[in-house]
Formats: sequence, C-alpha cells, structure tokens
Amino acid sequence: MNRRNQLEQLLSKCGLCPKSVNKYVNQFKRLLIHIGTTIEDFTLDDLTDIDKVMTFFDTQKSYANKQDKFNSFKRCCEVLEILPEELAIEYSKHYFKIMKLAKKEKKYKKATPIQQEEYFTKEDVVNKRENYKSLLTDKYNHKNDTLHLLFSLYSYIPPVRQGEYVNCVVINDPEKCVKWDITKINYVDLKNKKIVANIHKNVKKQKKKKVVNIPDVLVDIIRTNWKKSGCRFLIPHRDCKKSMSGPNITNIIARCDKSKRYSTLRIRRLWASCNADDGEKTMEDIKTEATAMGHSLDTHFGTYGIHSELFHKDDTLSDAFKKSCDEITRLKKENEELKEKNMKYMDKLIDCMSRMLDKMSAEENSEADAPAGDATSDDDSVHTELLSI
Repeated sequence: MNRRNQLEQLLSKCGLCPKSVNKYVNQFKRLLIHIGTTIEDFTLDDLTDIDKVMTFFDTQKSYANKQDKFNSFKRCCEVLEILPEELAIEYSKHYFKIMKLAKKEKKYKKATPIQQEEYFTKEDVVNKRENYKSLLTDKYNHKNDTLHLLFSLYSYIPPVRQGEYVNCVVINDPEKCVKWDITKINYVDLKNKKIVANIHKNVKKQKKKKVVNIPDVLVDIIRTNWKKSGCRFLIPHRDCKKSMSGPNITNIIARCDKSKRYSTLRIRRLWASCNADDGEKTMEDIKTEATAMGHSLDTHFGTYGIHSELFHKDDTLSDAFKKSCDEITRLKKENEELKEKNMKYMDKLIDCMSRMLDKMSAEENSEADAPAGDATSDDDSVHTELLSI
C-alpha cells in the first residue's frame, strides 16, 4: 500500500467523509511540493524546519485560508504520528495564532466588490419564484417545476444547506411509512408540515435531528410537485427516478440568470443580511432562523451577513443590535424571576400539604376524638390557604 492510500484510510477512520479526506490529502500534498518533496518521499527532517513550512501558509491571501490549509496539515501529521511532542507543540503555537487572527478577520466580514456587484435582493428571489410559477402547467416540466420549487424552498422558509435536500423524501404520514427508516433519512412530513433532517452538517456535534416548520403554501407546492413528477424525492432528477445531486441543484439555479449568479450560498447570505437589517425582528426571531439554517448566531452575522449595513456600520454593532441584545438579557432575567416565583409557590404548597398530613397523622394517633366543628374549621383554613397560593 502506498503512503497516500495509507493516509486516506487513516483519515477515513477518523470519521471524515470522502470529500474531506480528498481535500486534506491534496492540501497536504501541495504543502510538501512547496517544500520540495512528495507524500511518498517526505521524512521528519522535511518538517523540522518550521520557518520553511510556514512560508507555504504565507502564500494564502487570508487568515481563513491559512487556517484551512494548516488544519489539513495538522490533521495529516496527527494520523501519521510523525511529529514528536516538542515539534507538535511548536506547530500548535503557530496554528492557534493563525486561528485567532482568522476568527478576528472572519467576524463581521464585509462583502467584496465582486460580491457586491453580484448582489441581488430578497425581492429578486421572490420574483423568480413567481415568474416560474406563471410558467407552470398541468403537465410536469422538469426545469420550470424544479426552479419554482427551489425558489419556494429558499424564500418561504430559512434557506438550509442544499445537501439537506439531496435524497430528501416526501412522506404523507411518517407513522405509517414502512418503505424507509425515517430515523436515518431526511424527509418532508406533509401531515405535520415539517422538514426533518437526520443528516446534516452538524449532526455529529449536536447529536440531534433538525426540524423546520413549513407554511401551508409550501406544503401545497411540495405535494403538487410530487404528484406531477411521480417521484418520492423532494427535488427529482430529470428522469424522475432519483434525487438531484448537489452539483445538479447548483447548476440549475446558476443557469436561471447568469447576470445575477444565483446560488444557494448567496441566498443564505442574503437571508442573513436581510434579517440583520429587518427592524421588526427580535434577536430571538433571528436566533431561531439561524438555528434552522444550521449555524450559530455569531456565524449568522459574521460569515453570512456580509451584505448587512447594520453589522458593518463603523465596524461596530449598531444601536439596533445592542437593543436586541438588551432584549435577550431582559427575557432571560424574566425567565429567572419566573423560575424563582415558581419555586416559592412549590415551597408554600409543600408546606401546606405537610401540615395537612401532620394533622391527619395526629388525629389517627389521638386517644380522644377532636370535636367535629374544630376539625372542619382547621381543614377549611388549610384549604383556603391552598386556594390562595
């Protein structure tokens, strides 16, 4: 077995997908070529000159790219177990320095001039959806029906990563489904109006499925498309026998309007940017949508909100954002106060119940019965106190 195959196998055992394995190996290969060797021929001596190795990362334009390339190098060295502890520590120091700078560079990253030139609005996406809707007929047309469905999915609900729609199945009632194991697939639940993703980017980290509620209008569009195509996959391939792949989805969206260069990533950035500039949405609303899109609030604004005016104003957070943050703090405080109030209520309830039990126990052990009127009076007082809680 050659060294490249060995490296690929070791990376696969770490739980990496084939795409990530190929990326790590190719980036590691380019680094080795830069310092004058290959995967098959390199030795530890080639990596002991840290300054020489670091010149490869200096060729990258941004710290984010440096971090990406360094991560591949670090991961490959770890699985091959070629770096002694002292050398690994020295490389780690450089890695954490780059990672810190990359995080700072990435936070509230502005759109580049090219990205601004290709910018389109949320209204443009809605107009595309309505334009393709006007082209629909009773007969299934793969291009028109698919583009209408895609622009509906990316405008009626928070736009998720396109990979979550690949091999996604349409199901009327999951409880009656016997053809698929619904715990291992992504599917549309028409009965309960949800899209359930058991397979998504952060499933290993979050260890739970992702559920996105869908409105009635989108349920009707999905159901109609399913009946017209006769395919159980949410986004059918041209032959209507399998699902469209990720590259297929990318190509069909990109070709619909070359002047704007539509893509699922650009629509996700657009959605995040519009959320930031929407004065009517609270931070809780935005956080809910960020979760549906599959990332944190910080990533939502820092990585995806590149077109937002609000989050790039003087490179600081605006008053509107601070106001939203204050609202989150207020809601958390109210929640804590409510918990405290409920605890006091429970303590008082337990105290009253304890006194009732003590009284009943005393009456059972008493040699002489208490007057009936007094017992009723005591019971009434405890009942009154319970009702007042």
